[in-house]
Amino acid sequence: LLARAQLVRQRLHDYAGLVTGELLLHASQTVAGYWLPARMNAFQQRHPAVRLKLAIHNTREVCRLIRAGEAGLGVVEGAVSAGLSSEPVAKDQMWLVVSPQHPWTGRPTIRLAELADSAWVLREPGSGTRMECEQALQALGVDSASLPLSMEVASNEAVVSAVETGTAATIVSARVAAARVADGRLHHVPLSLPGREFKLVHHPEREATPAQAAFAAFLRQPE
Repeated sequence: LLARAQLVRQRLHDYAGLVTGELLLHASQTVAGYWLPARMNAFQQRHPAVRLKLAIHNTREVCRLIRAGEAGLGVVEGAVSAGLSSEPVAKDQMWLVVSPQHPWTGRPTIRLAELADSAWVLREPGSGTRMECEQALQALGVDSASLPLSMEVASNEAVVSAVETGTAATIVSARVAAARVADGRLHHVPLSLPGREFKLVHHPEREATPAQAAFAAFLRQPE
């Protein structure tokens, strides 16, 4: 109730003027940690009267909040719940990564049948990364349930930290793993995985505030 009351107060404030006030965004972890902050900075340069706030959840929770009317605008990387409107605003790539001590390191290729030979660390169910990982494997004909899951954690950083200090594998966004691959803490295994999209999400039956509409229009611009 408090969250909805705050949303109502914000709407009244926005409608009293132009693009001003506070804009609360809800985003999934990969989007919030590796893509959205730079866009928030660029947007604020154009609209300095808007104070931005960012709440971070997994994709399932962002969709739940929007559906319940507790959030107005979200950006996620996973499948969007039925009944919500979504549109792509950026592209992303998934990577299979392991530690330098893993048997797959240094090999030019691996066979799909070998994926079940390694332990795995994955994000929690409901996260966009977990959903996209499972869908990517399914597209290759691999059942993710057949993989030996040794650890399940609720953040991207915990996933890659567990992988780089152990002997498990994972599939995460290239944005999450790139710096660790570049400095040798992780190894990018050459397995072709389908790309994915970051999606702007809102409720189709709720009118956007001026600040929300301006931010949505900004994200639609080419990168």
